[in-house]
Amino acid sequence: MVFINEWLPSPYESSTAEFVELFNKSDSPVSLSNWKLAKANGKTFSLDGYSIPANGYLVLSRNETKLALKNSNEGLALYDALGRRADTSSFDGSARKGKSFSRVSYDDGPAQHFTWASPTSDANNQIAQYNSINAKAYSFSRPINDFSLGFIPLLFLLLAAAAILAALMVYCLNHATLFFFNGRDEKDR
Repeated sequence: MVFINEWLPSPYESSTAEFVELFNKSDSPVSLSNWKLAKANGKTFSLDGYSIPANGYLVLSRNETKLALKNSNEGLALYDALGRRADTSSFDGSARKGKSFSRVSYDDGPAQHFTWASPTSDANNQIAQYNSINAKAYSFSRPINDFSLGFIPLLFLLLAAAAILAALMVYCLNHATLFFFNGRDEKDR
């Protein structure tokens, strides 16, 4: 099984590149033909031509992927050759400067167990002290950038906004009419 192992969204220096590291937990090499890496905003990088050795790592730099990682409220998803979500990793809030978002455990499969740690590109993550991170839980059947209200809730939201705007316009017109006509009549008398 291939996992998102760690990623560095906010390096200390501009000379240190952002990176995403994938890990192959299986005892066989894995070809990543037709696999994709996606950001929360929907931008993707095709992993065609890449493979990961058995129990090995693949480190992808920002220069390679052209995926600029946000320093706050960011997420990544890994899609297999059939287009199924194989793994996700995301955080809310701000990234820790110079720290990578590192997987703590592989035992729970694709569950979100990540923490901020010192970057260990192409090596085992070195987690000094585990601290729980508020991670977004994405369903494997839903795209990472999917945010839709559905037709009925969207229609209700639009009708409510229209009613509020109409009431505000009636109020403003009513007060403007009273000011211009009633105020002028009293002065002319």
